[in-house]
Amino acid sequence: IERLQTHRLLNDFQSVELCNLDYCSQRGSHIDPHIDDIWIWGERLITINLLSNTILSLIPNDKDTKKIIYIPLPRRWMIVLYGDARYEYKHAIQRQHISERRIAITFRELTGKTETFSVENKDLYEKIIRIGKRFTGISVGRFEKIVNEINSMINVSLRL
Repeated sequence: IERLQTHRLLNDFQSVELCNLDYCSQRGSHIDPHIDDIWIWGERLITINLLSNTILSLIPNDKDTKKIIYIPLPRRWMIVLYGDARYEYKHAIQRQHISERRIAITFRELTGKTETFSVENKDLYEKIIRIGKRFTGISVGRFEKIVNEINSMINVSLRL
């Protein structure tokens, strides 16, 4: 994360989610066109493409197939989706663009639009930000206590 934050576009990036995806051509792996949830995830999505080359497809929300953008993603490359690429296009990895095993690591930040959250959820939001700032790359197993605390907060919110 610290290395990512040395780039001017990412100097204030605070990752709160890390998603690892394992794609395999023999299984027909792919990811359908989608926009990551805007009510929770922030402006920037960072993906690091590992093991093999692939192609990221950007499909306009208006579904005009003449305007699909194909972005080559060589192995060991990073891409940051933000602005129009984040909100005006769905992104996908098509089945035919997976030729070998591919690992993708995606980092997400929370939206800064806390005014849409209830008071209880704002407290949870702040707690998630604090936890995200402590991220050191240690496996999830060490954070069981924190996860249990978050689950307790969610359960309390749901009962209110």
